Amino acid sequence: MKLFQIIAVVVAIAAIALLYNLPKAIINETDQNKLSNTEATKGNANGKTSAAPQISTATLNMIQKLRNSFLNASDTKKRCNFVDSLANQFIAIQKYDSAEWYAERLVLLNSDNNSRKIAGNIYYQLYTLAVEPTDASRFAAKAQEQFSAVLQTEPDNAEVKNNMAMTYVTSENPMKAIALLREVIAKNPEDETAIFNLGFLSIQSGQHAKAVERFEKLIIMNARNWKAHLYLGIAQQALGMQKNAANEFELVAKNTKDPELKAQAEQLIGQKN
Repeated sequence: MKLFQIIAVVVAIAAIALLYNLPKAIINETDQNKLSNTEATKGNANGKTSAAPQISTATLNMIQKLRNSFLNASDTKKRCNFVDSLANQFIAIQKYDSAEWYAERLVLLNSDNNSRKIAGNIYYQLYTLAVEPTDASRFAAKAQEQFSAVLQTEPDNAEVKNNMAMTYVTSENPMKAIALLREVIAKNPEDETAIFNLGFLSIQSGQHAKAVERFEKLIIMNARNWKAHLYLGIAQQALGMQKNAANEFELVAKNTKDPELKAQAEQLIGQKN
């Protein structure tokens, strides 16, 4: 093996060891150095027990590059972009507590609405991935805190309201989700995200006829909304409309470019046999 190859292997192994053994807690000494050279990366915040994906050298290099750019960024907008990219990288390798850590740091350094939206969206994504109820509750609460702050000065921000609404679905106050989505619809009756979310909640609460109505409206608005087609089929299936449901599932399987959505549709097609 050539010398440069040996060096590359040693660096990669050292980087992987560092990534897995960084401390959970960080103490920052000055405002100038609020971000330590290490951050929480050990373990998964959502309690997943499945083996974490192998981390390539390219991914580690990208994380290091983004991290350095974030640490050195003086521009708030750039800092937000770096955190967003870092969070996506950490989520992809199932290092959820690292994504959480950067979201927290971002708001500590910049508490403007843009920073809070980025942080809130990271927490929201972590909430959707959480397996343990305690983790889901924690991420939901953190997302709600950031989204609530944004809505203080942007009360009609539909994206924020839509995401915030869904954090209440598994809470002690699920009707809060309905109330927020209805506020969005009141401002814009054709908000596709709010209509979809209401349809989803209708399925969850067993109101399948209402769900069919919601998803049919979405499809009229956008015939290529394959996720709406899939959930329309699910609602129809619950109502005993097996042929209609099968048509929807087959339509999704044939046309969607989303591999996950395609797999779901194919699974539902198989279940009818």
